[in-house]
Amino acid sequence: MNVQTAVAAVRHRNNDMQNIVHPDDELLAYVNMAINTVGVNMILAGNPWSVKELDLPAYASEDLPVGFHSLLQGQRCSISGGKISPDPINSRQRIRYFWVPGPVTFLDSIPFPEPYCTNVVNIATELAGMRTGHDVSQEHALHIAMSGIPQGGVPANVQERHPQQQV
Repeated sequence: MNVQTAVAAVRHRNNDMQNIVHPDDELLAYVNMAINTVGVNMILAGNPWSVKELDLPAYASEDLPVGFHSLLQGQRCSISGGKISPDPINSRQRIRYFWVPGPVTFLDSIPFPEPYCTNVVNIATELAGMRTGHDVSQEHALHIAMSGIPQGGVPANVQERHPQQQV
């Protein structure tokens, strides 16, 4: 989905087809906030789409990648001053990290697979509605149900096992 289509959908769902209440730049800001929110929710849900890889050469430091959020557990590297280095420094490392897309413009596409674009539009719609004082709690509950992204922590099918537990 392109960003212009998303902004038009948010405008339509907020009954502002005459472009009176929400300027385009405001709706673009809501779309960008929604992209960030969906990206973080994908990380919390363990969605593999949010995982990227980076090859680190030995004896070198690289700038943190654009969109870098955090490292997956157990990655052999160190981060300091916006740079990432292999650990130990004399080894090459392929590290895996969580990624959240950066801001988009009107000329871009929403940087998610298509099912998640609807989540972006839904969140941006809620943000625009809240700005005008609307109670969006019913819409929010529906959007959460429609999102497919687990809410409230670890998904039910992922259980922590303690050493004393028998399987």
